[in-house]
Amino acid sequence: MARTAVISGGGTGYAVAERFASAGDKVVIVGRREAVLETAAALAHWLAAPEVGHITAQIIQTNGGALAGH
Repeated sequence: MARTAVISGGGTGYAVAERFASAGDKVVIVGRREAVLETAAALAHWLAAPEVGHITAQIIQTNGGALAGH
């Protein structure tokens, strides 16, 4: 059964995304830089990931410790 991995950072998180993709998992890459995300998603898809997507967002930690994206 394929999992869905949500990876933070198209540049720094690419190696992690590559591992999930090569294991046949679906991958969603989240990061601030659209061009980097597009490249990372294309490379992961090229590695035969069943599904690869990307979302442009900045993930921040609020004072309460919860993570939020915008």
